[in-house]
Amino acid sequence: MLALKEVPVRVIDLNEVSELDVIEYNLQRIKNEVQWSYELEVVRGKLGSKQGVKLTAEGKKKLDMIKTEVKKNVSDSTRKRVISAVKIQKELNPDKDEKEIWSELSKEVEAGGRVNSILKGLEAKKAKLINTERSKDYDSFQHELFKVIQGDALNVSNQIEDNLISCLMSSP
Repeated sequence: MLALKEVPVRVIDLNEVSELDVIEYNLQRIKNEVQWSYELEVVRGKLGSKQGVKLTAEGKKKLDMIKTEVKKNVSDSTRKRVISAVKIQKELNPDKDEKEIWSELSKEVEAGGRVNSILKGLEAKKAKLINTERSKDYDSFQHELFKVIQGDALNVSNQIEDNLISCLMSSP
C-alpha cells in the first residue's frame, strides 16, 4: 500500500476553468511542436505578456513554468518557425479562425510534416501570391523588335506562336 496520507485537491467551479488552467494542468501530456508553441502563446496572451509589460509575480511564475516545459520539448528556432507559419497562414487565409489555423498546422505535423518544410512551403505560397499580385500591375511590353510577356508559362503559352521565341528569360 502507498504511504500517501493526503492528496492535494483543488476544487473549482467548472464555469471558472480557463484555457490557462487547462494548459497549466496538462504540462505532462505528450504534445507536438505546434501544440507546445500554441500553449505558450495562449499563456502569454492570457497573462498580457508583451515586450515592455511587467507581469505580476504570480503571472511571471506561471509563464516561467510553462516556458521551462516548452524549452524542454521544443527548440526556440522551431517555436519561432511555428509562429511564422501561423502568421503566414493568417495572411493567406484572413477569414480563417486562428485556433483553426493552429489546429490544422498541428495535424500536419502529427501526419509527419516537418515544421521547417511546412514553413518553406507556406513562404513559397506567399511569395507566389505576392508575385501574382505584383504582375497584375505590369502589362506586356511591346516594341517593334521584341515583345516582353510576363506571367506563368502555362498561362501565357497560348499567346505565343510556334517557332517564335528567340530568347527566354526566367527566374526561379
